[in-house]
Amino acid sequence: MSVEHVPGTSIPVADALSRLPLPETDAEFEKETKVFVHTLFTNVPMSYSRLLCIKSSTESDPDLSSLTSTVITGWPETRSSCSEKIQKYWNTRHELSIANGVVLKGDKIVIPATMRREILQQLHRSHMGMEETKQRERSIVYWPGINKNIEEMINQFITCGRLQMQPQKHPLINMELPEYP
Repeated sequence: MSVEHVPGTSIPVADALSRLPLPETDAEFEKETKVFVHTLFTNVPMSYSRLLCIKSSTESDPDLSSLTSTVITGWPETRSSCSEKIQKYWNTRHELSIANGVVLKGDKIVIPATMRREILQQLHRSHMGMEETKQRERSIVYWPGINKNIEEMINQFITCGRLQMQPQKHPLINMELPEYP
């Protein structure tokens, strides 16, 4: 049985060997990586100046700078072998990465401790309520205990606390009956 060569452009579904990367130089690889990071940050719903502020705060935050070095060098075998500063990130260690000096958990930005209050205020600025604020937060930012922080912040607002137990009542809308079937 002889197998005839089929050009890749005529194969509708690519196989594993057609995905084999070509040898690259380090300069080419580094150039592509920088483009990827730039693409990543263009999809984040934050201004570029806010991202730069997060980056500088991450570098000055002792917990996140320790976390950054651990993510880069590798995690120890056990949780007890970690420093106390980063043990709270142990359960999410496989999701953490570093991109352009910013710690990411998946596609969410890990916020330094000095900026958390400001981010909470931004999340709650529209006063959408507890669940909507948590849902918005889950798609953008992360830090350990963020849900508890959101609950505490929303419960501090008298208006939000009072209206939280009373959902908005919508008026009954009567639909017009058609004249013919």
